[in-house]
Amino acid sequence: MRITEKIIYDSVRNSVMDNRSTLFNVQQKIAENRRLIYLSDDPRSSEKASQIKTGQSEVSQFKRNILFGKASLDLTENALNGINDTLVRAKELAIQMANGEVSASDRKAAAAEVNELFKQAVGYANTKLGGEYIFSGFKSDTAAYTDDGVWQGDAGTRLVRIGQSEKMQINEIGSNVFGNRVTVGTVPPAPPATYVSGSSIMEDLAQFRAALENNDVSGIQKTIDAMDLGQAKVVQSQASVGTRTKHMGVTDSSLLNLSTSLTAQLSDIQDLDIAQMAIDLAKQEAVLSASIQVAGRITSMTVLDAVKR
Repeated sequence: MRITEKIIYDSVRNSVMDNRSTLFNVQQKIAENRRLIYLSDDPRSSEKASQIKTGQSEVSQFKRNILFGKASLDLTENALNGINDTLVRAKELAIQMANGEVSASDRKAAAAEVNELFKQAVGYANTKLGGEYIFSGFKSDTAAYTDDGVWQGDAGTRLVRIGQSEKMQINEIGSNVFGNRVTVGTVPPAPPATYVSGSSIMEDLAQFRAALENNDVSGIQKTIDAMDLGQAKVVQSQASVGTRTKHMGVTDSSLLNLSTSLTAQLSDIQDLDIAQMAIDLAKQEAVLSASIQVAGRITSMTVLDAVKR
């Protein structure tokens, strides 16, 4: 094949452009402090880096889920602590008011305090996180209980993913903790067929209030055991919530360690060896300079010069 001047010029030009592109790539890596800019730089390492970034994204999402989950469980625990204190006070009043020497007027006065305790219980049961009722199950946009203590939620278990194959429940179902009122208003204790002492904190408080208002000593005495049963339910929920909160804390620590490990792995793959890059930069600058000089000499040659040589 005859080597024409055009072929020579094109070859020289392509050589200069290639060297300039290589130098730019080195400069770009130094500017971004990354060894891998394009997939073609190192296909295998680029694929590994992509996998690590996916893992980092998942870990970040798990940590966000745990943060939200712990906030929900912490708020649940606060509400349970509050209802437990309410029941403690109700039991203290029940013991005092069950004394035969207490007058009917004193019991009626105590009924007013129990009425406030009832409101407190409803308030704790209707605790919200970010505008959502935490005890309402999936019906988080609806108050768990009416002002009369009637259950309005559902049995939806809210879960968040905290690992590749692990989910954690972040709510307590209100009806399992507080129960559901079976009567409305301040009426005498309902028949056993519709009301079982200790089955509903709301109902127990309502029955206690009614017993006080009606000077019903027998009903007041029953309240003492009812408050104990209510506390037992609350303590059981507190234990469950505490276990889940602790597990989330342990998982969060593990995820932090995993995140640190992934960051180190990605750094090993992507980060520059500054010393080596300095050598590569100087080398590529020299190569480009030489190719430009050669191109200048060749392109300045005339056909006659080429023949003479």
